Amino acid sequence: MEYDIIYYHRQLQKFIHAVERDETDREALNLVKETFLTLFDMIKMIMISKQDRNYGLFLMNFDLQVDFSAYHDAGVSIDSFPFRMTVNPLLLGLKTLPEMIYILCHEIEHIVLNHPVEGIRYNPKKDPNVGIRLNIAMDASIND
Repeated sequence: MEYDIIYYHRQLQKFIHAVERDETDREALNLVKETFLTLFDMIKMIMISKQDRNYGLFLMNFDLQVDFSAYHDAGVSIDSFPFRMTVNPLLLGLKTLPEMIYILCHEIEHIVLNHPVEGIRYNPKKDPNVGIRLNIAMDASIND
């Protein structure tokens, strides 16, 4: 039996809730990761075949890192090639499918608008306070 994207999204949320009940359960974390990666692949294929090909191709070319300790749903960095997208499935997976897709596309927009380079340019000393303000401004420019 072949399952659809809705099935995997529901499974992901079910496994996330299992992790919330017992944060030390490694098996539950592995199920979250495996299910998220399957769901992510399905999102890429849908983007390429039915929605916006450019976003789908971007998603295919990221080095995807799953980080359960990340404080954000998703983020991008250009300090490696291919560019890296870091995702916390425990946060991102609780969103609706349209919200998940929007967040992934939002992160792509940071690359398209050259925000990682601009962040380095305007904050060469990596001052965390400046970094937070820059990130808010960059997010506002995308979400306008």
